[in-house]
Amino acid sequence: MRCYYGCPDSQLQAVIDARTSALSDARKLGMHIVYFPMEEKWMAFDLDPHRERSGFHDHPRQALEEATR
Repeated sequence: MRCYYGCPDSQLQAVIDARTSALSDARKLGMHIVYFPMEEKWMAFDLDPHRERSGFHDHPRQALEEATR
């Protein structure tokens, strides 16, 4: 995966699109997914009461899948 002159190659663009898709799907379901830099992991939360919906995951899609189970 590389970025040439600010333009990602097809592999990197697929990773960016998957992450963006997971974040927008979570918003539609009334959740948000937060990245924790210290742990380098993602976690899902409810929007209104701000309670945890998932544990730590490597990708936002995994956090969303656990939160919707």
